[in-house]
Amino acid sequence: MRQKIGFIMASIQQGSSSRMWQELIKLNPKAIEATFFVFPGGRLSHKAEGEYLRNSIYNFVSSDNLDGAVCWLSSLTGSCSNSELDSIVEQFAKIPLVSIGQSLPNIPSVWFDAYGGMASEVRHFINIHKAKRIAFIRGPVNHQSSQERFNAYVDCLKEANIGYDKRLVSSPFSWSDGDKAIKELLDERGLIPGKDFEVLICASDFMLSKAVEVLTRREVKIPEQLKVAGFNDNDGIYMMSASPTTVKMPIASMVSVSFQLIKELLESPTESITNINLPSTLVIRRSCGCKDSFGGEKNAKRLLYDKASFLAWFINQHGLKENTKEVEEFFNYLFEVEKGRKEFFPEILTEKIETFLWDLFELEVHVDFLVEAFKWLNLFLITQEDLKKFIQSSLLSTIAIVNSRYLGRVEFENLQRQILLTGFKNELLQVRSFKDLSQILNTNLKKLSYREAYLVLYKQDYNLLVEGYDNNNSYSGLQFESNLIVPPSIEEILSTGLYVVEPLFVDQEELGHLVLAVLSHQAVEIEDIAASLSSAIKGIRLLEEANLAKEKAEKAERASSEFFTNISEGLKEPISILRSLANKVSFTSKKLFEDQLIKAEQLLELSLSQQGELELERLLVSPNAIFENYKDKEWIKKSIPDELPAIFVDSSRLKQGLDIYLDSILSLGFEAELKAEVSPQGLKLSLSATGFWSPSLLARTTSFLLAEKMIILHSGSVEYLASQLVITLLWPSLSEKPTKPLKEGQILYIKNTEEEVVPSCLGNCPTILDDELIANFSIPSNVNAVALSLEREDNNRDVVMHLLSNSKQTQELAYLCFSLSGSYSSLSSAFNLTRLESGNVICVLGDFPHSLLPLTTFSKVLCFSNLEALKESHYSQAAGLIIFQSVNLALLGAVRKDTRLAQVPVLILADSFKEEEVEELSNLPNLLICNTDVSEAEEFISRIISVICKEAILPPLTGALVKKAIAYLNKNARCQISRWQIAGSVNISEDYLTRIFHKEIGLSPTDYLNRLRIQLACEELKLTGSTINEVAFNTGFQDQAYFCRVFKKIKGFSPGNIRKR
Repeated sequence: MRQKIGFIMASIQQGSSSRMWQELIKLNPKAIEATFFVFPGGRLSHKAEGEYLRNSIYNFVSSDNLDGAVCWLSSLTGSCSNSELDSIVEQFAKIPLVSIGQSLPNIPSVWFDAYGGMASEVRHFINIHKAKRIAFIRGPVNHQSSQERFNAYVDCLKEANIGYDKRLVSSPFSWSDGDKAIKELLDERGLIPGKDFEVLICASDFMLSKAVEVLTRREVKIPEQLKVAGFNDNDGIYMMSASPTTVKMPIASMVSVSFQLIKELLESPTESITNINLPSTLVIRRSCGCKDSFGGEKNAKRLLYDKASFLAWFINQHGLKENTKEVEEFFNYLFEVEKGRKEFFPEILTEKIETFLWDLFELEVHVDFLVEAFKWLNLFLITQEDLKKFIQSSLLSTIAIVNSRYLGRVEFENLQRQILLTGFKNELLQVRSFKDLSQILNTNLKKLSYREAYLVLYKQDYNLLVEGYDNNNSYSGLQFESNLIVPPSIEEILSTGLYVVEPLFVDQEELGHLVLAVLSHQAVEIEDIAASLSSAIKGIRLLEEANLAKEKAEKAERASSEFFTNISEGLKEPISILRSLANKVSFTSKKLFEDQLIKAEQLLELSLSQQGELELERLLVSPNAIFENYKDKEWIKKSIPDELPAIFVDSSRLKQGLDIYLDSILSLGFEAELKAEVSPQGLKLSLSATGFWSPSLLARTTSFLLAEKMIILHSGSVEYLASQLVITLLWPSLSEKPTKPLKEGQILYIKNTEEEVVPSCLGNCPTILDDELIANFSIPSNVNAVALSLEREDNNRDVVMHLLSNSKQTQELAYLCFSLSGSYSSLSSAFNLTRLESGNVICVLGDFPHSLLPLTTFSKVLCFSNLEALKESHYSQAAGLIIFQSVNLALLGAVRKDTRLAQVPVLILADSFKEEEVEELSNLPNLLICNTDVSEAEEFISRIISVICKEAILPPLTGALVKKAIAYLNKNARCQISRWQIAGSVNISEDYLTRIFHKEIGLSPTDYLNRLRIQLACEELKLTGSTINEVAFNTGFQDQAYFCRVFKKIKGFSPGNIRKR
């Protein structure tokens, strides 16, 4: 009977998880008749990058889906509390469970001897290297294995009578924070590597690699100045310059033993609990100062004394037990030649060696190990002179050649998959419906050799299989219970094999999961597919929601429009006829006729306003100009200040509304009283009559409804009182949205000079001078409106307007603008802020860089000889961007300490950037860096304009990745580097780097690199006589044709012309 077994782990692509995943792939599920589900559900409650959202797939670890499970429990810890861990264990333990890495009561467990492994590493430094000052970087405190490693360190020091110095031990850090831990030792505690401590041991290889990055940037030489070691023996550590001494976790044994235990537990659940502790092995490499894995030739000779001992070491060192036969066959042939039983033919032996090496590289045996193995073989066990010379002279080059060929093939295969994956992701970017998604998913995952795939989305009360396929059929649209991984009909036909259940989530929202049947360990690719698929699903959902909302709105609009259109269309023709007959009506009936005609026209306009078809041509104008229309009407008593602030209205429509109200008073034979007054809430117009006039009784008449609609369309309000009507028209704002009705508050008047007179309509309001506002920009919290005269023309005006227009506090404030001449389309245009609409002055320390010349058409640019000159200028308050033309950390620190400049974005242009400089810059917010020669790119100019327009710069932690990538490009521009190498230099995926790099710089990493290379090529073409082909090769291009295309695209002319210019 086929059993369903789950394997629970935090990740399939990071650190030891990658090796664990590789061993899972090697399992043969068919041999033990099982379907394996791998759940990479993230560390429990780990907030960084939303990892906790992955935890939701742990809900599927239940008897509804599985017969039993293996949980790598230690991989889930590090961020969660003990109670959270107990809760998840309680959930998992409802089915037969085996724990890896952490012992649990009443549950079979497999772990490794972390204490013994770390103890052997510490003793190696004490006994072999005579070390006494040993620093230690600790892992997470709530991680059992991490604590055992630390305990071993402490006990070994005590055993050797070395005092425990807490200054040499870091605080507990997350596995990914080795860089922070070493900085704690170096920067916070002031320790000097090689002097205060001679050895650094890290609780994991990942921590070691991050720590070594920091040490390398600070030019600490390993192992000459500082000996280092890690723990776990992860694949990525081979990228270090000195291959690291470490402790090898018995990953393969942990996987095979744990699955044997779960099988036994399923077959005999009543048997006693088995706990197995597997040994871990010290792996000696060059980072500890040893030149080989034995700690010297003497130890190697003692242990590799004959053919059997050599073969045992060779096989065990890289877990080659399953390949024992092939290994023995090769070395038996070699020893037959050694003993003269087979004739020595170099060509035949070379061919056999090449085949053997290729097979070993396929098994991921490392080059360093092979070089050492053949070194000991030739030194201790080969005595035949010709064979000895052959191995000594030819083997190293053969290893290098075969490894190069193997890596070339791997890179080619990866490139082919990357092309398929990129095409898949591009299609996902364009998908608009789940129907299209199903087709794209089915087609592309098959191209990538995933033999089965099932996409499941979470609905409110059920799960939905959107698309799925196996070798025989496709499936879609199946609803099933939300506690199941796949529909029951699918679960019944799943094959014996390995499936990964990848969570799908985006923007703090759980979307579903993707089930993939996998045959190879493409962990990064699987995660990449899941991320792209999540974004596509989110996009489809947003599009569907938008379309649904649009459809509802259109339906409501059609119904409303049909109703009012029927009225409007029905009125237009009768009104037209009545107008043509008006002059033919007798004098006695003409007044009545015209009154009825006006009512009909008002009804038509009212219906048009209800449809939103009553157009307004709003402009910023002085209301005094509108009231001029009533100056000759003696029946209107006017109480209007000589000068009122500007309002944003359609003058003719506003007058039409006022006329309706005034005419209603005149029709009663009374005089009207029109009063205007200024308040923080807006311009208040009061209408009343000399006799009895009750506007509240007239509020529902057609004419009053139309007049009220006119006011409302101006974002105003009408208040009907017993004998008075009050209209409030809101003041304009810089946001170009109507200001909201404000609570009672003060109006602040900004004076240009001490002598300026405040308009009388403002009463005794508080004032502030331009100079005071510039020196210390702040608007009191009780101020609801800002008033000022627009007659001013001086140097302070730009600065004041800039400060007002760029402060979040003042964007929504009401503005009372006096002395307005003419009309304007917006408040900004009245302020004459055309060049400062995005709110900026560009301040350059030094001469303005020629590459950024296009910015001068966008914003005001000022150059300052030094920082003090900038600080003393009024424009320091208006700075939207500060440009440095070199890396000057002291000067940058001074800028950030100045309260006026602390939040202003800074752009640093330099000919080149060094890694140590970038390391210091990476923690600073609101900072961009760019090579001077790259900064002329239109895309970069556009990015700078967006920054000036207040578009956010990436947060420091994310921006640091971009800055480090730029430093890597600067260092390696002349080398032939690929996109994955750039991403690898900052330990993130290629797509993620491309996204954040483009967002920060406006260019892709490849475009940035090409521009760097072209500038290097220009210099070489000018200063040397090298051929174009040589220049192309020297600056990192693979061929001359591609170099010429890129050169012409960037420079506008061919490289051959540069020497003529």
